Amino acid sequence: MRVGLLRDLVASRQCRLLALPTTACAVFQSTWYSLDRKLLRIHRADRAPWWYSRDGTGRFDLVGATSRGTCYVAETELASFVEVFRDPGLISQSLVDSKRVSTLHVSHESRLADCTSGLARQFGGTAAIHAAEDYAKTNAWARAFADAGFDGVRYFVSHDPRQVLLGAALFGETSDQPDDPRPLSLDVVVDAERIFGIRVRPTHRPRHGAARR
Repeated sequence: MRVGLLRDLVASRQCRLLALPTTACAVFQSTWYSLDRKLLRIHRADRAPWWYSRDGTGRFDLVGATSRGTCYVAETELASFVEVFRDPGLISQSLVDSKRVSTLHVSHESRLADCTSGLARQFGGTAAIHAAEDYAKTNAWARAFADAGFDGVRYFVSHDPRQVLLGAALFGETSDQPDDPRPLSLDVVVDAERIFGIRVRPTHRPRHGAARR
């Protein structure tokens, strides 16, 4: 069976496993982010970290919204790393060097729908909400959460097969919150290789004084 067809079949099955949201979303299990809660986002060095998506290319996009969108952050640098560098195996050092990681904070006390809670099951939530490749239903959940007054969604990042690392989809328009972009840490590179087998290929530079050919 072709890989593309198999992937489509798996995505279709995942989507069927996830129900559409109900009108009871207002009482969905929640988690609060305080103003001093540190959140991480890896982004291009030439771009600001705060960016809100609403075109359906993200798992919890507010599709069709005229102004509000979704900014995807993570609770750890490693969670952001595995979501940004999605190709298994080797990644180039130059690609890593082209990124920055910023520590971000919410602008107000924020209530997130916590899809990592087991209590999500009573509302129709399943593990597919974290990993399904078809975003139609997860976008519908995002809209239901936003309409119910939630400020975002807390979920397991899909590229962690252990379902341990956590991400957050924050609803909003723009943010003038300060950030501190910096190169990615050596620790996250080491952890990515140790836990996920993702290795960074060093950039080879000619030795000083080496003859050119």
